[in-house]
Amino acid sequence: MKKLLALILVTFMVLFLVACDFATILDRDKPIINDELQTEQNTTEDSEDTVEEKIYSNKIYYVGKDIPAGTYVISCTKSNYGMDAIVFKSKTEYNAFQDANKSTLGNYQAAIEQHAWANFYIEENENAYISLESENIILLDGGMCEFNKHNALSSNVLHTGIYVVGKDINEGSLDIKCTTNYLEVVVFENTKKYTEYHKASRFTNGEESEAIEAYSASIDFIYKDGNTSVNLKDGMILMIDDGTGEYSVDDDPVIN
Repeated sequence: MKKLLALILVTFMVLFLVACDFATILDRDKPIINDELQTEQNTTEDSEDTVEEKIYSNKIYYVGKDIPAGTYVISCTKSNYGMDAIVFKSKTEYNAFQDANKSTLGNYQAAIEQHAWANFYIEENENAYISLESENIILLDGGMCEFNKHNALSSNVLHTGIYVVGKDINEGSLDIKCTTNYLEVVVFENTKKYTEYHKASRFTNGEESEAIEAYSASIDFIYKDGNTSVNLKDGMILMIDDGTGEYSVDDDPVIN
């Protein structure tokens, strides 16, 4: 009887350990998501090794299944050359991207331009703001990262990213200050103009500046501690590129 009980106990322990290992494997397939309201103590309890085990790149995430819909700042934690973060509106655009000819670097970039909603090249320790909706797909390639929950509406920080006015940021007259070495601030009149800009051959033919000039309503380049002002209305697209800024709302704007 004792041998039988011992055998049952050993069998139970083996099954328990196998289940734990399987659960760990499943957990590693999920992106790490940090809540911006985490306490400093909770954040520092995770070791660097534990974090790196949970962060994966070179794969796709389905929003609503693999990662909750929401607004995030993606932080690149490890990369040899830089990481691509590419957002597709739905599986239709993602499949079209996969079906496109991507055999060369130029073709690969052209496929992104034609089918993605937004794309970012993030080097180690750099960030990018993204707003993810249900059915969106995000492709990560070339590094490791973490997703930090971020509410752009309640923050005065503008990370590199695409902001839809009225959704990601409130309308109004904004005074933007560059807090990094360099910052590019571009405003598009509406989603249509932004989409036309994104589909232009701006990287494959080296015509990024020309595409911005052709489709944007305004463009400003500012350096550290420099300022610029933009007047934003619902439906406009604000693109922040190559840096980070802080903004304040001008309650008494000067109208030209």
